[in-house]
Amino acid sequence: MASTLEKEIRSKIDDVKVSTRTTATTTIYILGLDPTTKDDEIKRALVTETKLAATDINIIALRKGKYEDQTAIVEIPKSQAMALVKLKRIRIGWGECGIRERINVVRCFKCLEHGHKTRECTAQVDRSDECIKCGEKGHKSRGCQNRVRCVKCAVDGHRADQIKCPHFKKIVEELRRQRIELGGTNSRQGKKDHAP
Repeated sequence: MASTLEKEIRSKIDDVKVSTRTTATTTIYILGLDPTTKDDEIKRALVTETKLAATDINIIALRKGKYEDQTAIVEIPKSQAMALVKLKRIRIGWGECGIRERINVVRCFKCLEHGHKTRECTAQVDRSDECIKCGEKGHKSRGCQNRVRCVKCAVDGHRADQIKCPHFKKIVEELRRQRIELGGTNSRQGKKDHAP
């Protein structure tokens, strides 16, 4: 829409400088959707709640949950996303659905810990040759055929970078709490995010 408006202004007025700015977006999860809910129903509810245009709403995926419900992964402009996150719920169809922001947790590929990047790592141990999926050395998770084993908990059944891991879940919940308190500010760096 911005590029269309820019062209229209340029066609009507000579010698005017027009620039467009990309709006930062945030990805949210809409939880507990009825199994029959479709994309257009989600968009209608978001348009009603946020006053966004339907074109500003990008439904990335609708995923089935283990209890017959669905979760929608939706990308919308950041200011409306944060307002929805603060509301915590939205009515879609006959039900009230939970809303959560997707939290991207920074992970170091040297020590495999969370909260910092490889270039910031001060760990003495280099675990960069270990697989984050199974914890074994000599391969990466992409082609790993081994059982899933958490390198943090040292138990089978989940990875250290999945919400099933209690350590990872605690990090995500703390980041989510901080972001809500700070109104969408990146709490790790203390400045506004430019991307989800």
